[in-house]
Amino acid sequence: MENKRISPFAGLPVKLAGNFLDGKKKISEAINSPLRKIREVREQLLEKARGDGIIMSDHPGAGNIPSCCGVDGCSAVSGILSSDFVLGAAFAVEGLTAPSEKSQWDGPEFKALIHPENRHPDTKILANAVIDEKKIELAAESPHELVLFNGSYVSIFANIMETLPTALKLKDSATGKEFIAGLKSTIIAFGSLCKATDGAAIWSGISDKGTGSEYVSKLDISEICDDEMLFSVLLAPGESTSPIVKDAGELDTVNNLPIKDAAFASLRDRISAELSKTNVLFYRPFSWTPVFKVEMPQAVAGDKTRLMKLLGGIQNQCSTAGISKPYPIISAEAMIQCFMNAVPTFRGEIVTHIAGLQKDGIDDIFHALYGNI
Repeated sequence: MENKRISPFAGLPVKLAGNFLDGKKKISEAINSPLRKIREVREQLLEKARGDGIIMSDHPGAGNIPSCCGVDGCSAVSGILSSDFVLGAAFAVEGLTAPSEKSQWDGPEFKALIHPENRHPDTKILANAVIDEKKIELAAESPHELVLFNGSYVSIFANIMETLPTALKLKDSATGKEFIAGLKSTIIAFGSLCKATDGAAIWSGISDKGTGSEYVSKLDISEICDDEMLFSVLLAPGESTSPIVKDAGELDTVNNLPIKDAAFASLRDRISAELSKTNVLFYRPFSWTPVFKVEMPQAVAGDKTRLMKLLGGIQNQCSTAGISKPYPIISAEAMIQCFMNAVPTFRGEIVTHIAGLQKDGIDDIFHALYGNI
């Protein structure tokens, strides 16, 4: 039987699809224009970047590859009748190990979140922050030498702190109570992260969507592109930039939060001050990987041995051709996708159980129960 290809515009007015397609040239040209400008002056930019030490001449060696895990998480909130239920999980997945080494975990580590809640529009914000706390808990409990977060750990701290007013507003909810209970230990863990004392685990945030202009401003091209596009063009496989202090503007809101508890406010100020010294660099481990924006504590950025250990660990986790991100981060992302795919099934199980509790049938509430499945 002949397979008929279904148009991606099926169901749309023909003229609307035509308008979209007619605009592709205009959009493509606008997006391509900055790239074309960078390519035209690539050699001059490379010469200046290398001459000014923006691109490092050092590369990670083959030895001393650290043990590694990747951390990520997600949450979901679904409404049934007049209530919500909250599901979430944070995952820590061990990275690739040499055949001669023993795995430190039998499988992925996780911390779960599951609560019934009264309906409230801020429940999802609160659930996300609890999962962020659980990511930090997993990182603090990890026996590995290198902990890679999928994204910025500075953003995790900012999100947790910015959620505090919401948690206080919902302090009687189960999710709010869990957030408040885990807050202090989470902030203290950030203090250990910032110190990054010699011999301690290295925590690093990894992103392949690194926006920002910390570097392009030094090359006087901030009006043309951002850092990610610049180093996607400039960096050869194995090359990285020198670390630079991250633009931590997201901490401004955190610093201005009114906190009545003087001791906790002091702790917040101290951790925020340390996180404002966080360094970033851009690194392309191999030709088959994108350019990563790598976040690290100042103590690691200033220690060449530990910096090379960090980059070597990232390189090792991308060493299989076709892996576009460090292996433990890809694995943690896969766990999240499986979790989100399972959420409708979880909801269906709950709805079925509720339906079974109704002695008088469910004709009157059928659509309220099953409408969103």
